[in-house]
This record gives sequence, C-alpha cells and structure tokens, in this order.
Amino acid sequence: MQGVSCPHKVITPGLQEIYKRTVNQIGWVVIAIAALVVVSWVFDIEAGKRILPAFESMKFNTALCFLACGLIFQCKAIFGRASGGDYIVALLAVFILLISGVTLLEYLMGWQLGIDEVLVKDPETPPGEWPGRMSAATALCFSVIGVAWLATVLTVRYATLILQTLALAVIMVSGAVLVGYAFGVQKFRLFIFSTMALHTSLLLVLCGAGMLFARPDDGLVRSVTSSYIGGRSLRRLMPFIIVTPVITGWLSMQGVVADYYSPAFGFALSSLSSILVLGFIGWRGAEALNREEARFRSTIDASPVATIMIDDSGIIQMANKLAHTLFLYPAGELLGRSVEQLVPEEARKGHEGYRHDYERTAGVLMSLSFCYQARVPQRYRMLLNA
Repeated sequence: MQGVSCPHKVITPGLQEIYKRTVNQIGWVVIAIAALVVVSWVFDIEAGKRILPAFESMKFNTALCFLACGLIFQCKAIFGRASGGDYIVALLAVFILLISGVTLLEYLMGWQLGIDEVLVKDPETPPGEWPGRMSAATALCFSVIGVAWLATVLTVRYATLILQTLALAVIMVSGAVLVGYAFGVQKFRLFIFSTMALHTSLLLVLCGAGMLFARPDDGLVRSVTSSYIGGRSLRRLMPFIIVTPVITGWLSMQGVVADYYSPAFGFALSSLSSILVLGFIGWRGAEALNREEARFRSTIDASPVATIMIDDSGIIQMANKLAHTLFLYPAGELLGRSVEQLVPEEARKGHEGYRHDYERTAGVLMSLSFCYQARVPQRYRMLLNA
C-alpha cells in the first residue's frame, strides 16, 4: 500500500528562524529598558524610573531581574534547545527566583530583610510603604518565571508545557495590570495584582511572550505557530481578538463617565460590541479555512489517482471523484464509512492491524494506488495498474 505521509513538524525552517529572532529581539528590548532603569537609579534620573511623574516607578531589584530575563532570552536565541547555555540559564533563573522569592517572603511574614535597598536607596517612597521593594504582583511573576526556566534546564517531565503554562500565568497577571492602566486604574486592592509600574507590566507581558516563543514547535502554542492554515488564520486574527474587548470596554466606559447612559447599559453595550466584532472575526477565520479546504478538495479531485482520507478510527473523511467512480459509490457516499468496507471480507480481519501500523509510520492520508478485487471491476483495475 502506497501513501502520502503527513509531516510531523508543522513549523517550517523559515518560521523557526522568525520565532528565534523574535525571542532575541524581546531579549534586547528587555535588557535595554532594564539597563536604562538601573542607570536612572544609580544616577538618580527621575525620568528613567517612571514613565510619567504620576505613575509608579520600577524598582532597582525589578530592573535587575529583568536584566536576568533578557540574558536568558539571549541564551535561548543563541543555543536554542541545545544544552550549551543551560548552566547560564540555571544561574540566571536562580538569581531571579532568589530575589523574588525573598521579596514574597517579606510580604507574607511582614519582615524587612534588607534586600530592597542594598545597592541604591529609594528616598521617594515613604518608610511605611517598603522603600525599594518591588510589588507583590511583580515578585510573584518573577518567581513564576524563575520556576519555569528551571523546569526546562532540569529537564523536568512536561517541561515545555510547564514553561508555557506559567508564561500564560505571567501574561494574565501583568496583562490585567496593563489593561487597568488603560482604564485609568493604577492601584488594585487584590494582593495578586497590587501596584505595578506601567513599564514593569509591559516588560512582563513581553517576557511571557518570549517564553511562549522559546519553544514554538511544541506544547500549547504549536497550533498557533503552525504553518498550516489554522495557525496562519489564528495569527492574523489574534491582534483583533486581544484588542477588540479592550477597545469596546474602554469606549463604553467613556460613555458612562460622560453620563450618556447608566453603567448597566454600558456593560450591555460593551458585551454586544464584543459579540459583533468577535463574530465578524470568527466569520473571517471560517472563510479562510473554507477557501483552503475548497482549494485542497479541487486539487484532490483533479488527481489521476483514487485518493481517500481517513481519521484515526478508519472512518473516511474525504474521497475524490475517482475513488467514488472506482468503488462504484455515488458522489459523497463514501464519507462516514469505514475503510474496511472497501476491503474484501476475507481480508478485513487483518486489515485493521495493517492500517494502524501504516498510520504510525506514514500518517492517515492514503493514496489508493491499489484495488480491492471484490469492489473494483476489471477495467478499472487495469487502469489503476497502468
């Protein structure tokens, strides 16, 4: 039985290089901004500590942790999954985990261990608000980042899944703070968010994205980074999916602030707007998938070889015109049937085992350049063998 195998790698070398460059660029951005903040604290430059005078400042220890994160991204961009940079990544991850872990311990126990102002002083923060200390949310995110990178270095089982899951957790926490700034909220009452500088939240979102792109061919993001139509469509729609709810929510809030309507109507308007816009986005995605499938089906139908596609259970999902003709089925009648129905009864018992072996080695796309004696007339068998 001959067949066309399906590739297991869904990311082309060109895309791999793009994601590698993306991780490298994220690393440089994180390093550049963190270095600017470090220099600003050393030389007491207020403009480098905070984006606007009314906003919170990025603390010195926070900038040091970001420098370590940026260096990790540089190591990953250079070495990839090779073990050459594992020692450096492990040291940087332990450094991040040590600073953030001790800071969390200070918050939980109410201690002052003296790590907040070891190198520079923070004269602007009142003594009762822990001068020089990064926020609890920032410390939590850095602890998660440190654990995630250590899991990859120590080759823990499901290390990629752990890395990407924890990256999403960092994006959720820091992204919530970022959206809060867009809505004019700078301080949160929940401990998990607390107070976080604007550029801190931006860099944490970047760090989370870099962690996701560090292993684009595996885990949770494989479907997003795929070179197939599903991955391409999702990448095109992702900016709209992310931005649309924020914009609609912000616009409805502006109407409430301007006293055009009540808060309840504002929530309803925001929900309706999100439904309409996301529905449009979903329709565009479906259109792209339908066009791709139509193009694929036309290519298969034009093939001079009888071709069927089955799933893991042996159920026929697609068959071209020649397959219907050769097996004497009306158009569309092969779909949903078991492929074993095309096999002579005396050969069906062993065919399922052969099919499972074939699927494990060559995929599920079967090109039927063979014929079954019980189904195909002699004139078609001669055509197939030609």
